[in-house]
Amino acid sequence: MQHLDLTALRYFSVAAATGSIRLASARLHVTPSAISRQIAKLEHRLGTVLFERRPTGVVLTASGQLLAAEMEAIYGNLSRVQTLIGDLEGLRRGEVVIHCLEGAIDTWLPAVIARYHAQHPGIEFNVVVSSTDRAAEAVAAGRCDVALMFKAPPRREIEVIASGVEPLVAVVSPTHALARRRSISVAELLRHKLAMPDASYSLRQLFDRYLKQAGAEAPCLLTANSIAMIRSIVRRGAAVSVLPHLSAQYDCQLGLLKAVAISRAGALRAEVQLCVRRDRPLTAAARRAVQLMTEAFDGLFTAPAS
Repeated sequence: MQHLDLTALRYFSVAAATGSIRLASARLHVTPSAISRQIAKLEHRLGTVLFERRPTGVVLTASGQLLAAEMEAIYGNLSRVQTLIGDLEGLRRGEVVIHCLEGAIDTWLPAVIARYHAQHPGIEFNVVVSSTDRAAEAVAAGRCDVALMFKAPPRREIEVIASGVEPLVAVVSPTHALARRRSISVAELLRHKLAMPDASYSLRQLFDRYLKQAGAEAPCLLTANSIAMIRSIVRRGAAVSVLPHLSAQYDCQLGLLKAVAISRAGALRAEVQLCVRRDRPLTAAARRAVQLMTEAFDGLFTAPAS
């Protein structure tokens, strides 16, 4: 079996990530021709074409996609080994990778990380804002240490270590007529234009199922794959939204938004889960992060009562 050149593999990985020999050259500080030679050598060793060369850049072939996925896993394992070695030094260095739903990144997760940093300043964090599907896949594939996400379909690889239920609420501008209400029915809510997450969000799927059972439709002004965009349009009074309170909690605390309970809508409840991979031992750095996230978990749930 022929050994593969580590330099060629590194050049290949950067070209695959950037989709461009030129960009890979800039990142690696070597000439484009040097990268092309190393990739050609790698293709010769493997007996296959790894990239399709196009005027706009390079695109992975099926063989290239397979190698790129394997290299990503290898680099992830090397990073994990580095963190494990750091464990021997008593949490003086290492990295924690977290996938997190968008609604928790304004206050909750930064507070957890700040507390962690005060105790262990040598630990670095890599936070990825993810949909539930992406977060679940990252946990299952071992690409993150811990994920905060809405409930996903059960998977053998995923262990839920904490969970809680958050009712969906109507989120409105403080100047909106609904802001004076203590609670509102779904029927009243649907008289107003909505700004909602797109169908890739589990909470949108939940809301659509509820409306379908009720024989109703959402009059959407805006559909977006960004909670920040939705909050922004709601702050301007152009629409209202239906979100878990945690997704608007920061703006509500600042007085920029108002959360109004939705009455007689028990099915509109989102389960939030803190998850790790079942058979993947956590590094000491990740264990401490999970401990702090678990301790702070109940602070996510502050929805108004109906």
